[in-house]
Amino acid sequence: MTHFGIICPAESGHLNTFFPLGTEIIRRGHRVTLISFLDAQEKTIAAGLEFKAIGEDIFPLGSLKERFADLGTLSGFAALKYSIAIF
Repeated sequence: MTHFGIICPAESGHLNTFFPLGTEIIRRGHRVTLISFLDAQEKTIAAGLEFKAIGEDIFPLGSLKERFADLGTLSGFAALKYSIAIF
């Protein structure tokens, strides 16, 4: 049995893509741990994957919602710079 780690942003578009992949890997007899911010933990566990948090001190639970709301007010290069700073 192999233990796979998937690093993924804690956003639905990314998570919804990786969950079926992780589920299929588990179905084939392996372990899968999603590595992301705390905001992804609940959905990850519900999808049947293991979870490992990163950046807990920088991105406490709920902080991404705020940051993405701020990002929504920006456009162009300012939005790109802000996105890069988040990740």
